[in-house]
Amino acid sequence: MRLRWLALDGATGTQLLPPPTSSPVVDAAINAVAAAATPVTNSTADNDDASAIGAKTASKTLPLPVVELLTLTDPSRVAALHARYSAAGAAALRTNSFCAHPRVLRRLLPPPLPPELLETGGGAEEGEKYDGISGVGVHGVERDEYDRLAWRISRAAARLAVSASATAAAAAAAKPPDNDGLASLVLGSIGPTFDVLHTLGRDDGGEKALLLRAELEAGYLAQARGLLAGGASGLLIETARDGAVVAAALDAVDTALGELTEAQRQRRPVVVAVSFSPDDSPDSVPAPTTGASGMRLASGETLFDAARAVYARCRRRSPRAVGGLWRARVAVGVNCGRGVEARQLSSQGSDHDGGGVPAAFGFPAAAVRDLVAAALADRLDAIAAQLSNNDDNAGDDVAKPTIDTGEILLLWCPSAGVPVAYGGAGYVGADAFGAAAARWWTAALAREVDAAAHAAFQQHRQQQQKGSGDSDTGTDLAGTVTVLVGGCCGTSPAHVAAMVGHLQAVAPAAPSAAAGLAGF
Repeated sequence: MRLRWLALDGATGTQLLPPPTSSPVVDAAINAVAAAATPVTNSTADNDDASAIGAKTASKTLPLPVVELLTLTDPSRVAALHARYSAAGAAALRTNSFCAHPRVLRRLLPPPLPPELLETGGGAEEGEKYDGISGVGVHGVERDEYDRLAWRISRAAARLAVSASATAAAAAAAKPPDNDGLASLVLGSIGPTFDVLHTLGRDDGGEKALLLRAELEAGYLAQARGLLAGGASGLLIETARDGAVVAAALDAVDTALGELTEAQRQRRPVVVAVSFSPDDSPDSVPAPTTGASGMRLASGETLFDAARAVYARCRRRSPRAVGGLWRARVAVGVNCGRGVEARQLSSQGSDHDGGGVPAAFGFPAAAVRDLVAAALADRLDAIAAQLSNNDDNAGDDVAKPTIDTGEILLLWCPSAGVPVAYGGAGYVGADAFGAAAARWWTAALAREVDAAAHAAFQQHRQQQQKGSGDSDTGTDLAGTVTVLVGGCCGTSPAHVAAMVGHLQAVAPAAPSAAAGLAGF
């Protein structure tokens, strides 16, 4: 199996938080839900170049810094960060819209919302308004000003990232040797709402879960529409910890893609990144029986089963007339987690840290095997048929065939660590982060990819042969695994630059960012 990588950017949200705050936006939002937080003033008040909207908004006391608002209040600051990630070697950018779901915005921004956040005034272009997205939404959920704000933030965030991408592409085109580092892929970030649907519905027959799911899907639809209207190349559902919530997001993405023209919706990248840790699994869920990594989402699904469910949902045509998800180019991966901690970077070169966890760039190395196996599961019927035909037509002296598995797309974006404020040891340095990426690539990735591919083929063929046990050890496998490698909480442009430098020394990158986009 051929391996290649494409550099993704780092954590836009944590980089935009005002100093000395260092805790991730995710943790801040969770704290806001758990208990009332001490109000802090939005940091745009300290920016001399803040827009009129920013100046007005800055005077309002917010419960927590909502960095997604900077797409409206201080766009130059967001654009500058995108430019720094591009200069560091990121070939793909994420939009600053992680916490832009209406449900999250309601928690972080107390009503009433300043009208300046909803409209730009009399001089606004026609498209700056809510684009007709008002009134009753999917499943009868009433839309309000927070849905409008989610759409505006998402649209503005996509426009900023697309503009930065175009600027980086133009600069790289003037210097051909640098073309590999141009940013040409913009993924619209759709973050979590911090809801876990599996905990609802135990006492009321599921009514609460149904109502919440409808609200989640309506909010995800506002985000997806805004991101696509702003020009995002594709959509990234990230830091997902509940399979049912992922399904709601995919249904919303299905609707949004279906509203595009036939040409616009073809092969759009849709990426789902799940987040997990050993502490996520509820006690009521039995130990995992599927998957090599043993990791589960908070809702109980193993990583393998969660990834398989994503592929199955994206393969199925929507019952709705406008569904467009089945035409998308789908990838599944992991992000966030416990982070790349210093204790994983043993000078003795051990493959495990002190607790027996593989030192695999933020996640257990076997998670790669789960992701590859899940991706192959959707292709095995056709490949098994090809194997069978080859065997029927081959003589005893004919060499075993080479089977092309096609391209498998993964995403791998660990955090740089857990902040001290949340019980962690803080963020590791940029060079340590980059070294961990290179070590993971050389010591774990190829091994796990090959193990997943061979095991999946042998298991499926044995099933096709009704348990005869005739394994196909002589079959050669050919294909490509392209990994979007980036960072989550605490990863700065310096972390991305170090990661790119270390990976370039040990592994081939995609031929160019443009080629990587074509692959999607």
